[in-house]
Amino acid sequence: MQVGAVGGRQVYKNVFHDLYCITENEGIGGLYKGLGPSCIKLMPAAGISFMCYEACKKILVEDVQESE
Repeated sequence: MQVGAVGGRQVYKNVFHDLYCITENEGIGGLYKGLGPSCIKLMPAAGISFMCYEACKKILVEDVQESE
């Protein structure tokens, strides 16, 4: 919906119109299209985020301990 609005190609009027059209054309399963790849994408993204958090925490905690 966001990309369509920017490109001037607005397909749906609002969220409810979107839900209605998808369930009308594809059924309830259409609402879950792309869920599998999205879940698969989540695992590496969460791992990278956790790794960066831990690395930054380690750097910041060492800096605080050195200055005390």
